[in-house]
Amino acid sequence: MPHRRVDLHPPKPADFEAAVESLLRPPSIDYLRTLKDELLLDPQYLFFHEQSVGLKIQSILALSGIRWDDQTMQFYWPRVLRVAFERLESKGPDQNPTD
Repeated sequence: MPHRRVDLHPPKPADFEAAVESLLRPPSIDYLRTLKDELLLDPQYLFFHEQSVGLKIQSILALSGIRWDDQTMQFYWPRVLRVAFERLESKGPDQNPTD
């Protein structure tokens, strides 16, 4: 009997890239840099502060016009943060990651 595939997560939002870009623009990028500094001092920081960091990221996304339902937001905010961190690190501390 064939297996039925069931996706347990919502599909990737069309505005995922816009969400990443919103974290890489001022004033949000200042929070990203502060969070990065915290993670350098304590690699476990995000694990122990996931709820407060998540609320902050979700707030930034909402203020920049990202309107996702609760399930999509809960599933994708960590991925948006990860991609934003990757771009921030690839550009270096003095360059604008959106250039």
